[in-house]
Amino acid sequence: MSTPYIVVAYDLASNTCLGIVAVALSMEQAVSIVKAFAFVALTCGSSLRYYVRDSSSASLYGPECAVNLLVHWQLP
Repeated sequence: MSTPYIVVAYDLASNTCLGIVAVALSMEQAVSIVKAFAFVALTCGSSLRYYVRDSSSASLYGPECAVNLLVHWQLP
């Protein structure tokens, strides 16, 4: 089994780390998660950015947090 990864969210507008928003069991899964989150952020015009990190660094990012990606997203 491969080393798990975490997805970390940053708010570039306020220059703050929001914390861990997802966990993945492979790099491919982590990249898919980031692509999905990035699509929603781009659609909303959000300043959130997502990065994949090795799970061994999880303690650097604090507890998991909830980020509501759909709060301003309206379906056409």
